[in-house]
Amino acid sequence: MNEDIFDDHIDVLNLNARCRNAMIARGVVLVRDLVSMGEGEVLQTRSISIGSLEHMRDKLERHGLRFGMKPVHSHRSDALTALRDHHKKEVDGYRDVFGVLCDACKSFKRERDEARREVCAHEADTAEDQRQYAEQRGWDCFPQSEEHTTISYKETP
Repeated sequence: MNEDIFDDHIDVLNLNARCRNAMIARGVVLVRDLVSMGEGEVLQTRSISIGSLEHMRDKLERHGLRFGMKPVHSHRSDALTALRDHHKKEVDGYRDVFGVLCDACKSFKRERDEARREVCAHEADTAEDQRQYAEQRGWDCFPQSEEHTTISYKETP
């Protein structure tokens, strides 16, 4: 067994796409991360079944590895751990920005839909006429359910 393999990316194991993607989504990027996990811990990973576990076990055994190992510590692993931690912080930062942008888009859509409903209310009296007015313009500003509120700006005689 080559001890340098511990600091290699899990791609060196040639895992199938399901196993590879599930492990990366869990934050398991290096072989050392994978072998240090117990089989029960691996099975708790989303998308990992008994068959997937057996596949990974077989791939590890081909390299003289197994689950539950205590990999030797190396200076290379320190550098890789620091790089992985930096990458995780960077990804988390992007997720935060993406979340803010999603919230802003949802807010914008709510405001846009409200303004469109107001335009419809100015142009049509009944709820059905307001919906038709919106549909003619390609607007989807009314809720899909039957229960909705209409705005009436026209004075009734």
